[in-house]
Parts: sequence; C-alpha cells; structure tokens
Amino acid sequence: MNSPVEEALFALVLERPAEKRAAFLEVVCEGNAPLRARLEALLAAHEQSDGVLALADQPARPTVKLGLPDQTKDEAVGQTIDRIALWRIPEGTALTNYPVAIPRNMSWLTGMAVAPDLSVVAYYVFGTIRLLDLAAGEVRWKTNAANKGFLRAVAISPDGKLLASGADFIESAILLWDVSSGQEVGRLEGHRLGVAQLKFWPDGKTLASAGQDHTIGLWDLTHLTNRAPVRLLRRHSYAVSSLALLPDNHTLVSGSADGSVCVWDTATPPRDDPPIQVPAGVAAWRFTPDSQAVLTLDFQGNVARWRALDFQEGAPILNVGTNGVVVAGPYVAAEISCDGRWLAIGRTNRVIEVWDILHRNLRWTFEVESAWPVGFDPDGKTLIAEPGNEYDLTTGRRTRSRQFLEAEAGFGLCPDGRWMVAVGRHGHSVRWDRETGQETSFNLNIDIPWYIGISGDGRLLAGISVWGYTRLWETATWRQVRTLSGFLSAPYSLAFSPDSARLAAGSGGPQAVRLWDVASGEELLTLESEIGYYIISAFSPDGNVIGAKSPEGVLHLWRAPSWAEIEAVEAAEKARPNEP
Repeated sequence: MNSPVEEALFALVLERPAEKRAAFLEVVCEGNAPLRARLEALLAAHEQSDGVLALADQPARPTVKLGLPDQTKDEAVGQTIDRIALWRIPEGTALTNYPVAIPRNMSWLTGMAVAPDLSVVAYYVFGTIRLLDLAAGEVRWKTNAANKGFLRAVAISPDGKLLASGADFIESAILLWDVSSGQEVGRLEGHRLGVAQLKFWPDGKTLASAGQDHTIGLWDLTHLTNRAPVRLLRRHSYAVSSLALLPDNHTLVSGSADGSVCVWDTATPPRDDPPIQVPAGVAAWRFTPDSQAVLTLDFQGNVARWRALDFQEGAPILNVGTNGVVVAGPYVAAEISCDGRWLAIGRTNRVIEVWDILHRNLRWTFEVESAWPVGFDPDGKTLIAEPGNEYDLTTGRRTRSRQFLEAEAGFGLCPDGRWMVAVGRHGHSVRWDRETGQETSFNLNIDIPWYIGISGDGRLLAGISVWGYTRLWETATWRQVRTLSGFLSAPYSLAFSPDSARLAAGSGGPQAVRLWDVASGEELLTLESEIGYYIISAFSPDGNVIGAKSPEGVLHLWRAPSWAEIEAVEAAEKARPNEP
C-alpha cells in the first residue's frame, strides 16, 4: 500500500494540468527517483482505469473451492483483469463471477459493497463508482465520486436504495447516491478529513463513518432533506480505520491505526455542553482561590471579577491603562497571582508594573532587562520575571538575578515555589533550586518547546512541542514517562488538574481541549469549539471547571457534570432492559 504522503502528492499532481505535471513532479520529488517512478505509475494507471473489460466470451466458472482463476494481465493497457464473485456460504460454492479491470498493482485503491438482496454491487477504482447488475452482468451506471483524491469506502443501505461513498483525507464530505439512477441525493459534511469505512444500521436510519480526523460520525438519515447535525464520537488518537456493529444494534466497536479499540454505546444520548464564554476580550485571566469567580484583564486595561454562577456578570475593579503593553505573537505580558491579589504587566519601556488588585492601586514599578513576568510565588510575596529575576513584593527590591537560557526557552515554577526549570529550544534544560542556588543541567527529548507545566505535587513536568506532541517526565530523575500525540493541529497550552491526576492540553476546533489520565495515559475526554486554538488553559482550584483562552481574547469555560447529571445517566443505564 502506498504511504499517505504518496497519496497526498498524487492527489496534488492530479490537480495540475497534464502539461504541468512533469515540472511539478520534478519539484516535489527533489531527485527521489523511486518516488517519482511510483507517482508516474499511478498517473499512467489512473489515465487507463476506465470500465469493466468486455469479456463476454469468458463465461463464469463456478468451483467448489473458495478461489478464483489467476489474474490475467493486459499488457497493452497496463490493467489486471480481476473478478467480482458470489459465493454460497458455508458450502464454499461459487455462484458466479464477473471480470473487472483494475490498474496493475492498484488493488489497494479498490473496494465494493453488495446490496442485501444480491441484485447489485457497487465497486470503485480510484475515484469512480460503478454499479454492476449481478443478474445481467452489466454496469448500470458509473459516476465520479472523488475529484481530488481516491475513494476509500462505499456502503449500500439495507433496503438497497441508497449508496454512501467516502473519499480519502483530502475530501471530507460523504456523498449519498440514489442506487437506481446514480444521481447524488445528499452530502454529509462534518468530518475535517476523509473516511476509511462506512456502516449502515440495519434499519437504514443511521450511518456510521470512520474518520481520518480521529472521530466517528453518526449520521441520522431519517430525513435526507432535513438532517440532524452529525454526532461525533471522540476517543481515538489516530485515524479510525474500521467499524463493527454488534447484534444489539447500538454497541459500536471501532479500531484505529495505532491498534487501539474503542467500544461505544450509541444509544446513550450525547451530552450537549457548549462552553461558557466570558463576555469580554480577555488578555489575561485566573480563577480565584475559592473557584467562585474568574479575574480578567481585558484589552482596554480593565480588571474585572466574573462570578462563577454563569460567568456572565462582571464587576469592574480597576483600570491599568493600555499604553505600551508588551505583546509577543499571541501572548500578552501579563500575569495574575494565584491568590488573586497581584497583577504584573510588562511595558515596552522595559518596566514591569505590579498592581494591587485588592487595594486597587499601582504598588511597584520595576526596571527590567526583559519586561515579561513569568509568575508569582505561591505565597504571593515574590514576582518572577524573565530571564530569572525575582522581586520582593514586600520591599520592592530585586532579590535574585539569574540568566537561564536563550530567549526561546519555556519556564516553569514548581507549585511549592522551591525550584524553577527552564527548557531550551532543543531540550537543553536547567533546574534551579531557589533556596540553595544549586543549578542542575540536563537534556529533555523535546524539540522547540512551546509551553511547559509542572504538576501540583511537583512530580511531573509536561512540555508541548510546536511539532504537535506533548511529553511528560519525572522531575526526580527526568526520565521520560510518555508521549501524548494524535493532535489534528499542534497543542498550544496545557494544565494539570489540582490533584495532578489529569492533564489538559489546549488545541482548537474539534480538539479544543483534550483531557488525559496522567497515570495510564488514557484519553478521557475531548471538548470542542469553533475557536482556532487556545494559548492559556487552566483548571479551577476545585477541579470542576476547565478554562481556555484564545489569542483573540475569547475565554471559554467548561463545567464538569454535576452529581445530579451523573446519577441521571446511571439511572437510565440501569433502566435499560438487558438484551441477549
């Protein structure tokens, strides 16, 4: 089977006019002769892949063995004469077979689906579907169902009236066809990439799709002209490759490219829990220590408190002005202390202002080399700023100064404040004991860290790379524990739960926030939104709310289900009758 990279390159080649394909291949192959040869072979086969070969003079040859005659090669057109066969099971008797043309060595780009009444079979080669009448041995119709790539799956509904087709990762829509006429009657859009398998429920009202975007789609086909939105199941970390529906008609089993298998109860209704959005453009934020509110700094310099009832009622506290606030890419140089008392803001004139939120005034102004606050001590008495300076908020004096690493480093402060760690661009790292001043250097297996975080118990360090993965290390030995991957786009923020048992990573879109069990590495939950990506994520101190902020200032909050909601689901499970 060709690799996904070759499939993607071939799809891109097909988009070019014929006269420009040679030049395009020269560029993308970069002197890789075997790669170019394979792509040229695909092109040649694609251009000669039309039709069922007319072999009326070769009658079907039934046999008592479950085997067909050897493939016949037509050297003139570079095709292989394969066959679609019908067998009687369990006797193993071949009822009949029909010759079809498949490009040489391209059987991995073919597939088929048979109507339950054995009247027709739909099969595809590359992007073309053909409907073969099994009684007459003739193709009723053919249609192009993939314009930019290859077909990956077809399925016929139990009543034999509807055909569903899905293409590879370039084309994400699932197409619905009228079996009798070959006309397109619907288009299902909801996946972000293509699909690998399609499965109809026995009543024909539900279609399941195995998505290469790591999701499973459940489509309600009760009303084709007024369909309900797709229900997406999220648990896999890689492309979903296979589906099986158990005889109870509601338990779905799915397999993924990484070897994982998930079991789903599709009869359980989805929990509709959209995020709460704080009605302000948020530059910096933090939960209050009692988890009863969120403190925010908006882009107009206003500091406000939003009550946790619904986070919609904001109480203004003070205004710190907007002149010369340091901004680096999507980040704003502003930090709020854990106790909610202090706000530190970096200004472009190389000062850091520390505002007393409790007393609503400017408390300190520190002249600095880098006006970027990193955070505060857990006791709220010390400000830490890049590149390792510390400032006593009682006296207003700088107490320590330390140059850690290059500017591309990620910084983390142990939750008890005893030590700091800086991770450099290529994993070179330094741990600094703030009490003794002892410095320890080591290397972590991470390239270009985007963000790092330390668990509440100080036992684990997590880092996310711009290359799209998250890694965890033990802080006692710096032994790598595991790698968490499977992101559709790179993660940009992370946060440990207060009890250090969960890790949340902020990404975007259908993977807005992904939640893992730290001990096992099992993915527990995926929250979705319409936001491109989130750069700051955090748990509330009681662990019941997850918050994430986008570069544009959108702050979304997700609540954990209440005990009443959990008990209602459990009660529904117990009330469901046992099925054989």
